[in-house]
Amino acid sequence: MQPIAPEEFAQRRERLRVLARKAGLSAVLINSESNHRYFTGHWSGRWTSRSRPIFLVISVEGDPVVSCSVVEQQTAEMSAQGCRVKVSRASGYDLEQPITDLAEVLRELGLDDAAIGVEFGVHHRPQIPPGGYEKLKERLPQLRYADASGLLWQLRMRKSSSEVARIRRAIEITDRMYATAPEWLSTMRTEREAYIHITRQMLEFGGDHTGYVNVLADTTTELAGGFTDRPFRNGRLIYIDAGCIVDGYWADHARIFCRGEPDAAAQAMYRKLWDVTEQMIEAVKPGVPLRSIYTLALDGIERATGTRPMLGRVGHSMGLDMPEPPSICKEEDLILDEGVVLNIEPSMRVPGLGTLIAEEVVVVTENGCELLTKRAPQAIPNVA
Repeated sequence: MQPIAPEEFAQRRERLRVLARKAGLSAVLINSESNHRYFTGHWSGRWTSRSRPIFLVISVEGDPVVSCSVVEQQTAEMSAQGCRVKVSRASGYDLEQPITDLAEVLRELGLDDAAIGVEFGVHHRPQIPPGGYEKLKERLPQLRYADASGLLWQLRMRKSSSEVARIRRAIEITDRMYATAPEWLSTMRTEREAYIHITRQMLEFGGDHTGYVNVLADTTTELAGGFTDRPFRNGRLIYIDAGCIVDGYWADHARIFCRGEPDAAAQAMYRKLWDVTEQMIEAVKPGVPLRSIYTLALDGIERATGTRPMLGRVGHSMGLDMPEPPSICKEEDLILDEGVVLNIEPSMRVPGLGTLIAEEVVVVTENGCELLTKRAPQAIPNVA
């Protein structure tokens, strides 16, 4: 896969500058891995180093500046497209020096008394703790902060063709893993064994990293979000939710299997969930309020189960993060536009079967949407 062109990173930064100007901001300060990578192309394994932070300052005027420690300097100079790199004297002991050096960068850019955007939104996780911003204010008392999360997601929610290509590739690798499940799932004794096999396989198939992997040996079990040493048992429905990462971009979709032949009731409810998912996919197109797809899902689930579910959401997006905004929920006011990626994820709670969850991924196109995942079968696969 060809690298994303330097011109695309420059265009992303310019679009951010336009939005920042309209919001009355003089710059945006970035200190989270995914936003940094989105605007520079610079990837580092050092985002876990909290005392050697990496800062990106995108001013509405002038070149963007990356402030990082000397151990990150060479990587940043090679891969931070179109950015000037300033070396911090950070020792790895505490935040005093990197914050002091960041303050100096802001002074050099004439931003010491400016309004700057920062990542204060719920979906962002800056590398430094909240006290780091306070330390910066101690050095630059006239500096003013504003939450730039809305501006950042306004850009990132609409994926470029190069971003969709990376998501597509990550999904293809994950689909290949699911396609082989009948060959190996019957030989697994526990959730842990299946988890290890899945992660190894996605790397062998071409993933850069494994992302979120959840294995549930029995859908009647409440625990979700990981794996345990619970054994697989015949006749129980198995839920797997997984995805790998390619060039920073995530895959994430779920499938249901059974050890042995599932009974007629399970097949019937699974097919109803499949139909609700299909209705949601068919409804995705430019100009559609995302909230209406949430309502469509709840109506379909109520018809299928006789009970209106209390669901926080029935889907989300993904890209350099998983999940990402928007969410398919009643609070979302987004009107769909070309380039938005959606994980369509309805669920049904069924007595005796537990919670059944479907998940497919689409991208909004000019006239509708494109299915990026290989569609789940219309009947539960027997992997015995």
